[in-house]
Amino acid sequence: MLNGLGGRHKARKRVGTYALLVGICTTLFPRTAHAYLDPAAGSLMIQFVAGAILAGALTFKLWWHRLTAFVSRVFRRRESDDGHAE
Repeated sequence: MLNGLGGRHKARKRVGTYALLVGICTTLFPRTAHAYLDPAAGSLMIQFVAGAILAGALTFKLWWHRLTAFVSRVFRRRESDDGHAE
Protein backbone atom coordinates (compact mmCIF):
# COMPACT_ATOMS: atom_id res chain seq x y z
CA MET A 1 0.00 0.00 0.00
CA LEU A 2 2.88 2.38 0.70
CA ASN A 3 4.29 1.80 -2.77
CA GLY A 4 1.05 3.05 -4.32
CA LEU A 5 1.06 6.20 -2.21
CA GLY A 6 4.73 6.86 -2.97
CA GLY A 7 4.01 6.63 -6.69
CA ARG A 8 1.20 9.14 -6.38
CA HIS A 9 3.44 11.50 -4.48
CA LYS A 10 6.11 11.29 -7.17
CA ALA A 11 3.53 11.86 -9.90
CA ARG A 12 2.16 14.94 -8.10
CA LYS A 13 5.67 16.25 -7.61
CA ARG A 14 6.42 15.73 -11.29
CA VAL A 15 3.21 17.53 -12.35
CA GLY A 16 4.03 20.39 -9.97
CA THR A 17 7.53 20.64 -11.43
CA TYR A 18 6.17 20.76 -14.97
CA ALA A 19 3.59 23.39 -13.99
CA LEU A 20 6.30 25.52 -12.41
CA LEU A 21 8.50 25.16 -15.49
CA VAL A 22 5.65 26.18 -17.80
CA GLY A 23 4.86 29.16 -15.56
CA ILE A 24 8.47 30.32 -15.58
CA CYS A 25 8.76 29.91 -19.36
CA THR A 26 5.57 31.85 -20.06
CA THR A 27 6.75 34.62 -17.75
CA LEU A 28 10.26 34.85 -19.19
CA PHE A 29 9.26 34.50 -22.86
CA PRO A 30 5.94 36.32 -23.27
CA ARG A 31 4.24 36.75 -26.61
CA THR A 32 2.73 40.02 -27.71
CA ALA A 33 -0.88 40.22 -26.64
CA HIS A 34 -3.24 42.51 -28.52
CA ALA A 35 -5.75 42.78 -25.73
CA TYR A 36 -7.87 45.48 -24.20
CA LEU A 37 -7.79 46.04 -20.45
CA ASP A 38 -10.93 47.77 -19.31
CA PRO A 39 -11.04 49.93 -16.16
CA ALA A 40 -12.43 47.06 -14.11
CA ALA A 41 -9.35 44.94 -14.91
CA GLY A 42 -7.05 47.78 -13.87
CA SER A 43 -9.01 48.23 -10.65
CA LEU A 44 -8.76 44.51 -9.98
CA MET A 45 -4.98 44.61 -10.43
CA ILE A 46 -4.68 47.57 -8.06
CA GLN A 47 -6.79 45.74 -5.47
CA PHE A 48 -4.64 42.64 -5.85
CA VAL A 49 -1.41 44.60 -5.28
CA ALA A 50 -2.88 46.50 -2.33
CA GLY A 51 -4.17 43.27 -0.80
CA ALA A 52 -0.80 41.55 -1.24
CA ILE A 53 1.00 44.48 0.41
CA LEU A 54 -1.44 44.54 3.33
CA ALA A 55 -1.27 40.77 3.76
CA GLY A 56 2.53 40.95 3.82
CA ALA A 57 2.44 43.76 6.38
CA LEU A 58 0.03 41.83 8.61
CA THR A 59 2.13 38.68 8.36
CA PHE A 60 5.24 40.68 9.30
CA LYS A 61 3.41 42.24 12.24
CA LEU A 62 2.23 38.86 13.57
CA TRP A 63 5.68 37.28 13.20
CA TRP A 64 7.30 40.31 14.82
CA HIS A 65 5.00 40.06 17.86
CA ARG A 66 5.70 36.34 18.16
CA LEU A 67 9.44 36.96 17.93
CA THR A 68 9.42 39.73 20.55
CA ALA A 69 7.24 37.63 22.88
CA PHE A 70 9.63 34.70 22.54
CA VAL A 71 12.70 36.85 23.18
CA SER A 72 11.08 38.49 26.20
CA ARG A 73 10.18 35.06 27.64
CA VAL A 74 13.74 33.84 27.16
CA PHE A 75 15.25 36.86 28.92
CA ARG A 76 12.60 36.78 31.66
CA ARG A 77 13.55 33.14 32.40
CA ARG A 78 17.24 34.02 32.55
CA GLU A 79 16.58 36.90 34.95
CA SER A 80 14.44 34.70 37.19
CA ASP A 81 17.09 31.97 37.12
CA ASP A 82 19.76 34.51 38.13
CA GLY A 83 17.56 35.84 40.95
CA HIS A 84 16.99 32.37 42.47
CA ALA A 85 20.67 31.50 42.36
CA GLU A 86 21.58 34.13 44.98
